[in-house]
Amino acid sequence: MDGRTWNSNLKVMNQACLSKLNWKLNSGSDEFWCKVMQGDGEDIDAWSQVWIEEGLRLDQQLNIPSHMLFVRPIMKMDGMLELEWETPERGRAFMWMAMHNRLITNSLKSKMGLCHAMCSHSGDVEETTLHVLRDCPKAMNVWFQLIPVHSRGLFFMGETQQWFSFNLKNSVPWSWSNGWCEFWAVTCRCLWSWRNKELFEEDFARPLNPVHVIMQKVKEYGDASRLNGVMAERSQRITMIPWNALKEGFIKLNTDGACS
Repeated sequence: MDGRTWNSNLKVMNQACLSKLNWKLNSGSDEFWCKVMQGDGEDIDAWSQVWIEEGLRLDQQLNIPSHMLFVRPIMKMDGMLELEWETPERGRAFMWMAMHNRLITNSLKSKMGLCHAMCSHSGDVEETTLHVLRDCPKAMNVWFQLIPVHSRGLFFMGETQQWFSFNLKNSVPWSWSNGWCEFWAVTCRCLWSWRNKELFEEDFARPLNPVHVIMQKVKEYGDASRLNGVMAERSQRITMIPWNALKEGFIKLNTDGACS
């Protein structure tokens, strides 16, 4: 069997498996994974109800922080947590990567054998995602200008997932017109961008007034978003897109291409 035949068989097998899963999902199968995919999680208590696998309750396995007791496992069909804040798609993608520790920090690069794991500003502290975005002295200098004194204890507590949950719930007292969630997301992205520019651009210096720069970016994003909304309303039109029926006995399933 040559390589072309093998690849062709893999493609056929992949299509067959996807068709089988699609049939189960759309035919009302009572298998557990189908029930999970068919719901959106809004009515599920993430901690005290069974929703991950049969017989598993998280509150029987973990000590749940008080600020996370009301979390709901709202899911998209692609399995990604739905992140709801008004920020450009590039910012949403960045925050998803940060939440899942996918940023190329020194800690991650050290596991690849590329460099040491320490922060270049803290010296003897490992540069993780959370360190860059919150605990590094450079980041703390920004957050101290934003977070009220009485909220700093909660803000600087918890690991990555807990920290994201705390801020996504707009738990920080905030009086500016834009919500805290959006401002926090833009601040995180700026901190990561400035960190990278310090490493790769010899003449770069961080802004003397970082909060002002961040506020300006948030305002620009908000203005652009509102303008896009107005333009979309003006240019909106209905286009009828036809669907061509397949030959009898065939079905069509669109995927992201597990086998190209």
